[in-house]
Amino acid sequence: MRKNPDPAFVSLLRAQQESLLRAARLLTGDWATAEDLLQDTFAWALGTWQSLAGSGTAPLRVRQRMVSVYLAASDAAAAEQDEQDAGDEEYDGDPDEDLDADLDADPADDPEIVLQLC
Repeated sequence: MRKNPDPAFVSLLRAQQESLLRAARLLTGDWATAEDLLQDTFAWALGTWQSLAGSGTAPLRVRQRMVSVYLAASDAAAAEQDEQDAGDEEYDGDPDEDLDADLDADPADDPEIVLQLC
């Protein structure tokens, strides 16, 4: 059976929920993702409440955690997009000219062509 959260945690949640949700919305650009981010942040806060409660800086640390989680996810998404973009570069040459050049080349003159043929 799960015990009820500390009343101080519930108080923090109620006091900070609206402003953190607005901040999450500004970060993410949509309400659904903002709510997910805030839910993850409050789940983290509940799990670490013993250390947060004694620090006296719980609201600040919760906000910092929310921003850090968002930035880490954003960086990971940007890196994934960069990898996809690198594979999608357009070819500017004429494929017929390249094919003709490859067919006309003497393999003995270019070891790279020999490797491509193997």
